[in-house]
Parts: sequence; structure tokens; C-alpha cells
Amino acid sequence: MAKETELNDHEKAIISEFSTFYSPIELGGYRTPAWSNRDRRLENVLQTLVQNAPPVGITTWARYFLVFSWQQNPQLLSWLGLVPGSSLSQIFDQLAQVAPVPNRELSQLHRHLEARCGDRQVQQFLNTDTNLANKFLVAHLQKPSWFAARWFYNSRLVMSRLGERYSLNDCFQIANEASANPAKLLQNFQLAQQDISIKTYAEKVLRGIIRSTINQHVETQHHISPWGVLRYVAKRELVEALQAAGYQDSDIKSYGLLWHSFKEIYQTKQTNLKQLPEPTEQEIQQICDRYNQRRKEFQLESPMQSHLVLSGLQRCAQVIQNYRSLDSVYGRLLDEANNPEASDPLEQLIQYQRAMQAECLKTLAKSVIATLFPELPEVTQVILKLYLGLEFNQTEILGLIGHQFNLQKQYQVCRKKDGYKRIVLRRFIQELNQQYSDLLPEILTEKTTPDETLQQLQQFLDIHLEQFCKASFAEILYQTLNNLLSHYNGQFSAPIDLVTVFHWLYHDQFGQRPPTVYQSSPAPIDFSSAEIIDHLKMTLKSAIAESLTVDFNQCASTEHRFQSFLEWWLQNHVEQNNPSQAGE
Repeated sequence: MAKETELNDHEKAIISEFSTFYSPIELGGYRTPAWSNRDRRLENVLQTLVQNAPPVGITTWARYFLVFSWQQNPQLLSWLGLVPGSSLSQIFDQLAQVAPVPNRELSQLHRHLEARCGDRQVQQFLNTDTNLANKFLVAHLQKPSWFAARWFYNSRLVMSRLGERYSLNDCFQIANEASANPAKLLQNFQLAQQDISIKTYAEKVLRGIIRSTINQHVETQHHISPWGVLRYVAKRELVEALQAAGYQDSDIKSYGLLWHSFKEIYQTKQTNLKQLPEPTEQEIQQICDRYNQRRKEFQLESPMQSHLVLSGLQRCAQVIQNYRSLDSVYGRLLDEANNPEASDPLEQLIQYQRAMQAECLKTLAKSVIATLFPELPEVTQVILKLYLGLEFNQTEILGLIGHQFNLQKQYQVCRKKDGYKRIVLRRFIQELNQQYSDLLPEILTEKTTPDETLQQLQQFLDIHLEQFCKASFAEILYQTLNNLLSHYNGQFSAPIDLVTVFHWLYHDQFGQRPPTVYQSSPAPIDFSSAEIIDHLKMTLKSAIAESLTVDFNQCASTEHRFQSFLEWWLQNHVEQNNPSQAGE
């Protein structure tokens, strides 16, 4: 048997494709999903099969395993004009004649394997039943299962209430169960088709299976009695359902009050939601009376008639059940995503969801950093603020705080600086698992090792930690400038525009030409821009020196570091308020 080191990249790709499964891995001490589980038995067989095989692609191997698993399929044999009991060689040869373009390489591949029957593993594979070929196909269908689940979840569930009940992993498990029986899943795959692969076909079928399965779950709600629906529905969902059904505000008020009156009056000892009885005649009259007692609170002019109570409540229940149905959810998603300038509203919805996912990650990173930063050792906090906030290098930091924290070598500064990583990264992964577990498969791909993923997450956190460190200093500058301007705002009828001041300072001090609208200087200010910059710099340096207990006079580059920070701060505000970007 060939050793793995003797395999070329093409052969390794084939082996990986038909032996890799989706399973949780350890990442930062937490179990997260990734493409990691390799079936060693399948690998060993594949290593033998692909050795010196014709250079055919993964698609051809997939077709080969499918036909191998179908060798006793009556429909296949009938289509090929063969009788039961025909050999594999006959099947592949006939297939190459009936549909030559997509299947010509299959006959060549099979003849190569037959010629290697002297190899024990090849002979065992050719002589076995279809079980092994099915396992190869199951592995091959892992990615279509995942892609189908992700598409269905992102496009039909994630922005609806159903997204709270069915996770991305639930969708994947449904698809995975279906792909565990490839013969059934692919039973209608047309071997004569040359423009569609098994993967593409499977993904389309799996989307339908996920939809059908979840629809069946959702439709079980339609077997709940109307009174069970009304008894446990939330007011918010009722209003949303009525709005989605096109009811006017006055009708929504009326149905809302009717439902509320029902909740107050209706009583039953029955707990089975499918068997809750309809209100008694006495309860119907009480509901009607309660509605009429309160209708003026809701500016409802028409009184309720007792004979309309039952039908009104039933109509409410039906609207809610329709609202909860999958087709209704999908329709609302498409309406929300409808953009007349977009050629594909569904793609717009998916892009929006991706943006929301990115925003979730940013929010989580900021939350974790804000929570854990004050808990870090003081020396680590000081080093990070100097290193990331003001961009002092490690040698300069050693000179500034070495004596204070008993640091004698630069590597000690580096060690303290990086000490936060394990703590923050571990907490971030923990929160990611708990709050946004459905995002993990987007972060962990089959092309990324766990170590590479940890590195990417660390870089992501570093960016937000730098923003956190700079933000605390930026707030000092903002308050200082605001206090300075408040002095002048008290002397003039029109307040000085802060945005104009930012552009003026940035233009005067750093040679950047502002947009025309900001080229005039704020006349009421009798300080020069240089004086204001010096005042800001002095105030910032004094505040940081006091809070961090640092003597900046010990470092020759202090002036440059603070000047650079001021330039970054002004540039950041100018870019945020650039009128040329206002319409983007």
C-alpha cells in the first residue's frame, strides 16, 4: 500500500473528499464544529484505489461510486438495456455508450481497477457489496449537506421566529440524516446529465428535504386547537401576525382587545393543547361584556356582539397559524429583502445576514474586552495602553515603567503584553459558543486548521483591543476640546460647529486639504490651531501620566507618539464626517 507521503496533491484531495466528516473539535478548550473527522479505514482503502489511477477528478470518482452502489438497481439496468446479474464491466461499458460525455472516464477507471485485482485491497473493494461505496458517497455529501443547511437557515429561518426554534445545526442534522442514505437521496439523479454534479444535485434535493421536515414540524401546530393557540400566544406575535395579514390599525386594536378579553375570561382544566375546548356560552358572553367595558380605552366605536366573539377568536387563531407557517415566513423575508435595484433579493438578504453576523462578532469582542480588561493585572493594562493606545514600542515601554513594575528585560514586557491573550481569547470562544454557535462553521472551514483559526481570532481581538485602548484616550481629547469650545459658545448666538473645528485643525496642523465646506476657519476662536493642539497634547499627556503613573519625560519619543495620536484622532473624526461619503 502506498504511503501517504508518496501521494501527490491530486490524490490527497480525492482521499480527503471521500473520507472526511463533519464533527466537533477542541478549540481553545471548547468543542466547536469543523471538518476534522477522518475515517482511517476509508482513507486506507482510498489510498490503494487512487494509487496510479487515471488522473480523473473528484466528480468522476463520485459518479463511479454511485454507479458501483447502483449495480443491482433495476431502473439503471433497464435504462442501460441490461439484465439483472450483469457485471460491473458491462454496466460501465454500456453506460459509456448510452451517455458517453459525462461517463466516458468511468469505464476507463473501472478497467484500471480490474487490472489491479492482484492487490488484495482493490480486489476486496471490487468484490464487496455496495456498503463501502455508500460510505464514500456519505463523506462526499457532507459538504452539500452543510451548504444546503446554511442556505436554508440564512435565507428562510434566521430572521424569523422559526430561527429561534431551529438552529443552523438542526438544519444540518436533518440534511445529514438524509445524506446517510445516498442511494435513496440520489435515486433520481440522471447519469446522462453532463451539466450537473452529484454535489450540486444533492444540495438542491437536501434543501427541499430540510424545508419539508421543518414544515412538518411547524404544521403540527395546525393540529393545536384554536384555543390552545390563543391561550399561549404572545401579544407581540399576535400584532405582528395581524400586521403581516394586512389588517388595519383599528382592526388590530379590535382583535387585540378581543384576545385580551379571552385571556382574562377563558378557563379550562384541560392541559393538552390539541384538545382545549371552545369557550362556553357563559364565557363567550363574559368575553363580549369585557370587550365592551374596555373598548373606549382603545378608541373603538362599535360594540362587540356575542354571536361574533367565537368567529373573531377563530380568525385570530388562523392568522397566527398562517403567520407561523414556513411559506409565510419565507414570503415575509423576501418582502423585507425586496430591493428594486437588486437582481437577486434573496442574495441581498444573505448579504445582510452576513453583515449582521459580522456585527455580532464585533459586539461580542467589545463586550468581552470591556469586561475582562479591568480584571487584567495592572502591569498588563498599562503596557497594553501604551503599546496599543499610544504605539510606544517595547523598548520605550521598558524605559517608562520598568522600574515601577520591576521589569529589567524587553522579553518581560513582551510576556506581560501577551499575557492577556489566553484569558481574553478563551472567554471570547466561550461566549461565541454560548451566544453565536451558528457562526462557528463560518469561521472554521475545512481549509483552516484549529491553530490557524485561533490565530485569526486573536488578530480579530487585537484589532478591537487596540480600538478599546485608543478610545479611552480619545475621550479625554474630546472632552478637553468640548470644554474649550463651550467657553466661546457662551459668547456667541450661534454655537461653533465641532465638525468644522476638527477639519480646521486637521488641515492646519497636518497639511490635509479639507472639503470646500470646511475650508473656512472658525472665526470666533482667537487661539491658533497650533495652540489648541499643544493644549490638547499637554492635557492628554498629563491625564495619562497621572492615571498610569508614568513619567513621559524619560522617553525621547514621547512628543512624536502624542503627536501621532492626535493626528489619528483628528483624521478619524474627519473621515467619519466627510460630506463626500454622506451618500454612500
